[in-house]
Amino acid sequence: MQAMLRSHNMAPMPNEPVRMAMQATQEAVRTLSAMNGAAFDHAYMMHQINSHRWTLESLDRTLIPGARMEALEDFLEDRVRPAVMMHLE
Repeated sequence: MQAMLRSHNMAPMPNEPVRMAMQATQEAVRTLSAMNGAAFDHAYMMHQINSHRWTLESLDRTLIPGARMEALEDFLEDRVRPAVMMHLE
């Protein structure tokens, strides 16, 4: 994706949903770092499931419909979404 964006002189711009996702990830890392064993495994898995669901929802509701370039829309729909779905499964 980085190469495609560069080829169109584009760069990702920070926005509120991105900041919120980064903050949630940092909080999860802090929480998970205090755990071990089965508690860690369960909490880690739940975080991954929730993160992938949030990503799919963002792709479907905002990112894919809001893409202004056909190449970006196709990339998100044909490559990113299937990869996220595979990880979730």
